[in-house]
Amino acid sequence: MVDASAAAAERVTALQAAHPDWRVWRSRSGAMWNATRRRYLSMQELYGGLASTLLCEGPQELAQCLDEQAQRERVLVARW
Repeated sequence: MVDASAAAAERVTALQAAHPDWRVWRSRSGAMWNATRRRYLSMQELYGGLASTLLCEGPQELAQCLDEQAQRERVLVARW
């Protein structure tokens, strides 16, 4: 049997590797999965729909939100 905390740590590591511009972490209680950008966003980026921090209920939701943010960033960069 795999230790639940070890499995969660592996998921955090995998999400971090897939999204190196983000710092991925779990809340102390383990209930929330979070990601914070490693850089500040401009007002234009914020108005364009980019988020500085993501708060999600699980690793699948966080992965989806990170992918959505990556897509939004690609669209913004293409407009500039």
